[in-house]
Amino acid sequence: MSSLTNFVVAATAAHQLDATHLGAYSLAFLTYTVALTASRGLATDPLMVRLSGSDPATWRSAVRRSTGTATVVGVTAGLIVMLVALYVPAPISGAMLALGLVLPFLLLQDAWRYAFFVDGRPKAALVNDLVWAAALVPTITVVAEMSEPSAFGFVLAWGCSAGVAALAGCWQAWCLPRPGQTRAWLVAHRDLNVRFMMEGMAGSGSGQLRASGVSYTLGLSAVGYLQVVNTLMGPFQVLLHGSGAVFIPELGVLARENLDRVRSACLVRGMALAAAALSWGLLLWILLPHGLGQLVVGDLWVEARPLVPLATVSLMGTSLMAGAGAGLHALGGARRSLRVMLACSTLVVVLSVGGAVVAGLPGTMIGTAIAAWTGVVLAWRALRNQVAEDRALRAQALPEAVS
Repeated sequence: MSSLTNFVVAATAAHQLDATHLGAYSLAFLTYTVALTASRGLATDPLMVRLSGSDPATWRSAVRRSTGTATVVGVTAGLIVMLVALYVPAPISGAMLALGLVLPFLLLQDAWRYAFFVDGRPKAALVNDLVWAAALVPTITVVAEMSEPSAFGFVLAWGCSAGVAALAGCWQAWCLPRPGQTRAWLVAHRDLNVRFMMEGMAGSGSGQLRASGVSYTLGLSAVGYLQVVNTLMGPFQVLLHGSGAVFIPELGVLARENLDRVRSACLVRGMALAAAALSWGLLLWILLPHGLGQLVVGDLWVEARPLVPLATVSLMGTSLMAGAGAGLHALGGARRSLRVMLACSTLVVVLSVGGAVVAGLPGTMIGTAIAAWTGVVLAWRALRNQVAEDRALRAQALPEAVS
């Protein structure tokens, strides 16, 4: 539901904005993903690894500190983004200004979602995202009906509706975020949070650098066409991100019960997601000329259609990599997952921007696909090593416990 909400905003923006203004919206959204991954690494990833299956009192105490940390990250990142908005040209400046205003709402709402999953309450997470969707309908309608819709308006409507859901999360959990306990939370989980934050920011930051490099090389409108492709792939992103929110906490429980089943569970998830990515890509390729493209993204689908096969290949690699990445997170393998993500992020930036220089937008997509499939090899090798290390540690601990 969360990914679907983002998809609706992006699709509506694609209908209402030209490629240049859509590119500005895309850069703002990519900036949001950088802040989001920083928040997850510092606030909610440790919660999923350490608190899955905990008792209600322990969960509530941890969630107060976790959501407080997410709020502090949102306020800090929002101020930085608004400062950046002063030094970038329009229409990027307007989109960035709106994002800076609403980042605290967006990050707090995301933190509530993961808190509910950790507590084994997926229905509560769904209800919270439904509140966001319900609040989005009137706000996005007002923006779409304006005589001159702008990236500023779309970002502001999207973030303010998330604020309604963030407030609803406080009521659902019957507790309030405690920003004053951020330092205590960070210190308690310092062996995980910094590495998880760096890993997440490396992944999302590479997307931001990729878009900036493409904008510099091919123009802001090229970023808009990349956003169109991402929007068309939106329904698959719903499956990719939604399954991860459920899978990692459950995998953490499985790892404690039966370590030998972790790799097979990760492989099943990765293969299933890769098959879904291939199916969706083929479906798009067939249906775009028959009205689906016009329905979803308007006239911009014509320029985006040739990029769909390359995007599909890239997402299949991302899916297989996500399977192994979930295992690394569930096992607390922050050091290994960080190394994998840093290597892959570097490849994404270098190969995609280099591809743009050599062959335009198709070259960008080819470079991204090569980086994704290289990441598959690195991630699965890291998971194999992590499982072997954990097995050795458990075997060593068992005789000590008996003695």
